[in-house]
Amino acid sequence: FSNDSYNDKTDVIIQNILKNHPRAHIIKYFNQHKNLGMMPNSIFVLEKSQGVYIAACEGDDFWTDKLKLQKQVDFLKKNKQCSLCFHNATIYDEVTNQSKMFVQEYQKKFYTGTDILEKWLIPSASMMFVNVLKEKKLPHFFATAMHGDLALQLILFEYGNFGLIDENMCTYRINESSATRTLFYKLEYKYAHIAQLKEMKTYFKGKYNRYFDQSIIDQYRNIIRHYKTTYLIRQFLILLKMMTFEISAIKKYHKEIWESFKIFIHNILDRTKGRTT
Repeated sequence: FSNDSYNDKTDVIIQNILKNHPRAHIIKYFNQHKNLGMMPNSIFVLEKSQGVYIAACEGDDFWTDKLKLQKQVDFLKKNKQCSLCFHNATIYDEVTNQSKMFVQEYQKKFYTGTDILEKWLIPSASMMFVNVLKEKKLPHFFATAMHGDLALQLILFEYGNFGLIDENMCTYRINESSATRTLFYKLEYKYAHIAQLKEMKTYFKGKYNRYFDQSIIDQYRNIIRHYKTTYLIRQFLILLKMMTFEISAIKKYHKEIWESFKIFIHNILDRTKGRTT
């Protein structure tokens, strides 16, 4: 455990477990004196982990099957070609009190890095992976990653593919302070995500360029949409970035660039109307 100095009852709960659990001696607990932040704390935990396998469970998520870990260990022992295994999850929204499946139906048993870039398939709390990180230093972009689970998964794919256990064994919980509801819609997130995608593109040396380029173009478009009638010069400069992103990208993403241009013109017209009323 690494308690990232949150002002809640986490430390009290963990101290109680350490005091009363019959196998408390095998638990490593770090109570941070200051808040490290999501990704630095994740890196701290990964670097301290010395086991053969690592299972992830962070934030508000929780596991729902008592045999989950044993099932995943058995799977990885049986499928040596896999560096990671995962399963389905329930998405529970505490605000609306509604639930749904993370993925309605998986289409196959084994997945690649390309598969997870095309669609969000792996709930973070479902992951168990071989601890290859004992021998590998995490790349720089991981420390500032806006999607740490995706970054980690692509790193792990260098060591093997991903296997599905077709069961539902955890809950992905969304509340008012969840990143899904807050962070992902903020402007600083979009800029930081672009920076991460560019670093990942360099790190993976062209392996996933098509997916990274599409995501970068999409984020540029989202920024223009976000600004609305403000910062029109900045919007224009972003349009130039989109058109000069890469020579090949102009033809490949001309629809997205044209759509962004139309949003920009619409923002100008709205700004003009606002001044004349």
